[in-house]
Amino acid sequence: MARHSNFELSAGGLLSQSFGVYFRNLIPFLMLGVLTTAPWVALQIYAESADPRSQTPLSIVSRLVLVLMSQLLTGALCFGVVQQLRGEPAGIGDILSHGLRSLLRVLGTGLLVGLLSGLGLILIVPGIWLLVRFFVAVPVTVMEGKTGGAAMERSSALVRGSGAKIFGVLLLLGIAYLIVLIGVFFLWVRPDMQRGVPPNIPIAFTAVLSVFGGTFYSTLMSVAYFQLRMGKENVDAGQVAAIFG
Repeated sequence: MARHSNFELSAGGLLSQSFGVYFRNLIPFLMLGVLTTAPWVALQIYAESADPRSQTPLSIVSRLVLVLMSQLLTGALCFGVVQQLRGEPAGIGDILSHGLRSLLRVLGTGLLVGLLSGLGLILIVPGIWLLVRFFVAVPVTVMEGKTGGAAMERSSALVRGSGAKIFGVLLLLGIAYLIVLIGVFFLWVRPDMQRGVPPNIPIAFTAVLSVFGGTFYSTLMSVAYFQLRMGKENVDAGQVAAIFG
């Protein structure tokens, strides 16, 4: 297998292909996002009418469910993106089945990456560096069966040389997210503060943001992984997908 260690991602190419894959599969990807977000929404709705004494346990369970479902979504969409790149779009059933199959591996890698990056973000720069370095660790877990440290090491090797471009893309997404947060502040948080009541952001809005954000971010990671594999190791989408048999 020919390798091209000097390959560097194009930020524009990464975003362009990610948006292309995302919008060609918008309906099935969003349906999958809704399916994986629904348990969290149900818990949030139930918590609003539950006994105040049960709020803390419900909050913990809700967060755990959200983490679990987000990792399921990521694993499932990795397969969905591969199939799109192969020109063989998969149905929601097949995508979800592969997500469930890789769930434990994805959960382990995702939590480890999240923990290390979160600790690093306390000092800002180390956290950003780790986010970039381990950007494709979860797709590596899904596609190559590596977990934890092995997946993170593999991600580091693939990302090497393209870190600046990935950082640029993440910065753009971060700015877009900041704009959304500013909108949330002026629409809901500030009016509630002026009335002297606790801010109440609608569950529906949070769910919609989670669905769109989660599905696109998973698509972006997967496309980055495929571009890095094809650029650095001279493989095509069919070879990347060979693990699924």
